[in-house]
Amino acid sequence: MAKRYSVLDIKDLDAKFRDLLDDKMWSYVVVEPSLAARRNLINYMRKAGCENVIEAKDGMEGLMKCKEIGSTVTAIVDLKAPVLNGADFLRHFKAAPELADAKVILTGTDGRKELIVAVFRAGANAYMKKPFPPETLIEKLKSLGAM
Repeated sequence: MAKRYSVLDIKDLDAKFRDLLDDKMWSYVVVEPSLAARRNLINYMRKAGCENVIEAKDGMEGLMKCKEIGSTVTAIVDLKAPVLNGADFLRHFKAAPELADAKVILTGTDGRKELIVAVFRAGANAYMKKPFPPETLIEKLKSLGAM
């Protein structure tokens, strides 16, 4: 005999279903010119629970991968990435309608206040000065709601 559901059971199931829809399955594109740094960061992210981590050796490759994924991507991009540097990457990223809800974290060795202000004015969600411990990136992803 089939189970009969009460009105409360159905409302509870509806609420659980809505919660599932609200949880985005994030993808991450790591644009880092150094192969060793890129692999170390990706391995750490995967161990921390980031399931869909994609690597890109330059900004153009990273931008194309982000556009393929769409609004559930978070890009972690080195400011000095080859082919398309971090600033140009950010400009193209923010201009793409399919990436309207996506997030960008720029990274670099420069910690000057003027640069950081410029990065945020250009639309970056965060800036992380290198070198940074991988745990800091995970904390940043969580604070941005991208994990």
